[in-house]
Amino acid sequence: VYDSNRYTLHGMLTRSGVAFNDLGVVPDDREQIQSTFFRAASMADVVITSAGASVGDADYVKEVLDDIGEVDFWKIAMKPGRPLSFGRIGESLFFGLPGNPVSVMVTFYQFVLPALKRLSGEIAWKPLRLTARATDRLKKRPGRTEFQRGFLSQDESGALVVSTTGEQGSGILSSMSQANCFVILPLESAGAQPGPIAYGRGGTEVTVTDANLVLGRLSAKHFLGGTATLELEAARDGVARLAADLGLTDVEAAFGVLRVANATMERAIRIISLERGHDPADF
Repeated sequence: VYDSNRYTLHGMLTRSGVAFNDLGVVPDDREQIQSTFFRAASMADVVITSAGASVGDADYVKEVLDDIGEVDFWKIAMKPGRPLSFGRIGESLFFGLPGNPVSVMVTFYQFVLPALKRLSGEIAWKPLRLTARATDRLKKRPGRTEFQRGFLSQDESGALVVSTTGEQGSGILSSMSQANCFVILPLESAGAQPGPIAYGRGGTEVTVTDANLVLGRLSAKHFLGGTATLELEAARDGVARLAADLGLTDVEAAFGVLRVANATMERAIRIISLERGHDPADF
């Protein structure tokens, strides 16, 4: 078994701009897991693990967490990522991520990253959600919310379209490496078919996770149904000039500026929508 989770978590945590400690691979031994949990909680505000959170004979994560801390929830109706557990060890938050590589990344983006941002003071942060037309058939059974991996782009008319990255198995890491967004298929959904959409109705809801895509290629008409003339291309260029003026050469510092600009842009769009008679709740 290749330890891909260690590298993907390292990359996602690095990009998020937090300081972290890598305590390595812990054997499937109850006492070693317990001592490692205590050690991790003593040095960090958040403890993150991968694997050992399901119901196998050697899956001790939840059992140990029950003994030394508290479990707020375990197992959720999402795919991939059902075995996710969340709780506390002393004053530290605990996220027990699943073992499959894609499940680790999906649950990190949907649960861990929002928590880290809030703990870092970004209390108004939330992922950007856009409505796009599916260009491929997206298979799904009702019963769980699915976060399928997709590629968001614009068609010849400038409308947003999303395509699948292929097979969606939780062990197929290429479905993530080729994606720039998650396609959110709700609990009761039976999948999605290719076809036209109306802004604010139907279609397929996607969460874009690539700041460069959002700030560099999509115009604001996708937020306001074509009524605004504000272009995010200009915002990206303005942010780049601001970063240069402030002497920001560190990549993570630049990403911090982008996140602030994205939040500012969202507030501006909501103000414009009110002025033009739109309901901000629709966005």
